[in-house]
Amino acid sequence: MKSYFRLMLGRKNVHADTCFTGGFMGSDFGIAEDLSDNLPDSWRPFNKQLIPKFLEAHHGKSKVAAG
Repeated sequence: MKSYFRLMLGRKNVHADTCFTGGFMGSDFGIAEDLSDNLPDSWRPFNKQLIPKFLEAHHGKSKVAAG
């Protein structure tokens, strides 16, 4: 059985062609910075750096909710 994540690239996939052609995808987690140069092979350093920013942007969320 195949396993995959489905991405909606804008309402009704309006940005799909641009993303496929450019080789990228976008997401919005409430963090206003480009993460493309900050994606290590291990998730732990990423979480250590980004969880505080996520919690700052999402008041009332817990560390568990942040990942």
